[in-house]
Amino acid sequence: MSHKNKKAQNKGKRPMRVLFLPVDDGGCGWMRVRQLHEAFQNRTDVQSVLLEGKEDPNEQARIINDADIIVARLGDYAYVKLIKEDINPLKPIVFDHDDNTMEVLPTSEHYREFGTQDVIAQIRNENGEIVEERPIWVTGVTQEFNRYKNLQGQMNLMYILGSADMITAPVQNLIDYYKEFCKADVATGLVLNCLNFDLFPEGEFIRADKPEGEIRIGWEGGVSHMGDWQEIKEPLEKIMDEFPEVKLYIHGSYYKNQFKAFEDRIIRGGWYPFKGYTYKIKTMALDGALIPLESKSFNEYKSELKFTEFSGLEIPCLVKDMLPYSRVIKDGENCWTYKDNEEFETKLREMILDIKNGKKKCNKFVTNAKKWVKEERNIEVEAGKVVELYKSILPEDTLRELL
Repeated sequence: MSHKNKKAQNKGKRPMRVLFLPVDDGGCGWMRVRQLHEAFQNRTDVQSVLLEGKEDPNEQARIINDADIIVARLGDYAYVKLIKEDINPLKPIVFDHDDNTMEVLPTSEHYREFGTQDVIAQIRNENGEIVEERPIWVTGVTQEFNRYKNLQGQMNLMYILGSADMITAPVQNLIDYYKEFCKADVATGLVLNCLNFDLFPEGEFIRADKPEGEIRIGWEGGVSHMGDWQEIKEPLEKIMDEFPEVKLYIHGSYYKNQFKAFEDRIIRGGWYPFKGYTYKIKTMALDGALIPLESKSFNEYKSELKFTEFSGLEIPCLVKDMLPYSRVIKDGENCWTYKDNEEFETKLREMILDIKNGKKKCNKFVTNAKKWVKEERNIEVEAGKVVELYKSILPEDTLRELL
């Protein structure tokens, strides 16, 4: 075929146009939208726009009309309603979420935003008799908590789910959960939480101010994880007492009451911009990481992101053996695992002793875990899969226009 004929054959071909509705600057906004948006910039078969939310209404309408696919998240009810009711009811909308916000636990600060029931803690004596009732989340009593306002938010979520043409999430059971609230022919697809390896520095980082013999065990996370720490409080205190050379590095939210027994051995790191926090963790020179998880069904809808990120930073992990982590962890191969507090104590002691005695197991776990991350959680590879996923819900006449 001549060069001229090839050019004629490709005439009119264009990349798919994706519109991401506005997201925050936090970890979820980065992991689920901004990182994917950046990865799309390196491709020729897709163009993406990230709406800021400050555009002129006419400009917003133009951008929406130009898009082939619109990706919405939890707070986008107003946009979805506008698009489906006033702009174009046939415009394909993908709803993406990475948490089961319908079942947020009262132990989470996020219950303030999503809880739809008042919660009162009952304090009982040794005989099981109620001696005190303490309001935890009570409408009109607890500051900034109103279950009726939150109920409206949940109804908005139901509207988005019912309007979506595709549901995406990082784990299948969360997709299955939300699918129950969608239209019968809704499409679904996994969009994994992946890593941009340019933001994950390789090799060991040696701190000049880290005392010889000190062992640093790290954790990262937000306000929804207090129950994780409550569950392991007793064995953690026992191990911290047994090994005074261990310090615990907490990056993100801090749970003051959980660390009282060893608060002088806590190193606190606050939140960092999403492109900088991996460098911050790397420069803490961690020897290991803890990934506890409270035994509640709500937590089974999360992704294995903590294990992915620590493994990407070459930090060996001790991980709760339950969903979502049980899909990817292998005890004795890529991490230490535990199912209950007795195993947690045993495995944490084993981890610390291995760190003290040459890191033989640590090095093996890091090698295997890093290999898995490189092969299975690369954002550049995932971006290509997402392009094909989005194309699967486009009408035939649009597909004929695309590269």
